Amino acid sequence: MGLLGFIGIPIVEDIVAFFITLIAIFGLIGINDKLRNSGKLSINVSRKIIHTFAAPIYIFFFPFYSGSWYSPLIAMIVPLIFALKFLTVGLGIAKDEAFVNTMSRSGDPRELLRGTFYYTLVMIFVTLFWWTHPLALVSFSILAFGDGFADIIGRNYGKHKIKVPAGNKTWEGSLGGMLLMGFLLTMLMVLFYGLMGATVVSSGTLVYKYSLSSLKDFFLPVLILAVIAMFTELYSPKDVDNIIIPSVVIIFGALLILAGLWPGVHTVFQAFWQL
Repeated sequence: MGLLGFIGIPIVEDIVAFFITLIAIFGLIGINDKLRNSGKLSINVSRKIIHTFAAPIYIFFFPFYSGSWYSPLIAMIVPLIFALKFLTVGLGIAKDEAFVNTMSRSGDPRELLRGTFYYTLVMIFVTLFWWTHPLALVSFSILAFGDGFADIIGRNYGKHKIKVPAGNKTWEGSLGGMLLMGFLLTMLMVLFYGLMGATVVSSGTLVYKYSLSSLKDFFLPVLILAVIAMFTELYSPKDVDNIIIPSVVIIFGALLILAGLWPGVHTVFQAFWQL
């Protein structure tokens, strides 16, 4: 049962949670557009704000769903909507100049078929196979917060360059953004899940429940994965880092679980058909 359990009808709970999520993300985009159009945000910062906060907002509302087997299927419609938008605008089937300016670096619609499109596909995939599992929460959060702040900090405060195949990076962006902000804000998401009492269920059996003590359980695993994500981001080819970073985090996170180094967590995935 999710946080909307008082409704009493699981499918209705999921539909309400879906619309709450959709409204929250469109609200983020709308506020972001107003700030950009008023000149208070540059195009690069505007784009990164969406990248940084869209996925965390999306997963923040997972505990609002009923936890039925179809809950992830309904939730993933949110990124699916954006994936189809990226596809149709990127291919020139539809035109939306404001959307292109918000989501792309260059203003070229075809750019939407790369990094941002992959981002939504990863959101769909992880939703279906990990749902509220710690690997979903951590991989989404480190990717969104870490990669987002790495770019913002690197562009504005980066002075010490790192030459890597993907292009010039900075130590300020990597350490301050990918590692520090990725770690701290991921732990904040764990705190939110703990306050909401989010659960992980496998075949109808409760296998993990988030609580305030989850912060202690997550501290070392998240720190290790944030360090791994930082080096992964440094060497990931441009545009596919949105696939590579969460994939690496999930793989190494699963290894930590299998090695018994993630207290309280014993399963490595939570597919929708096992709810």
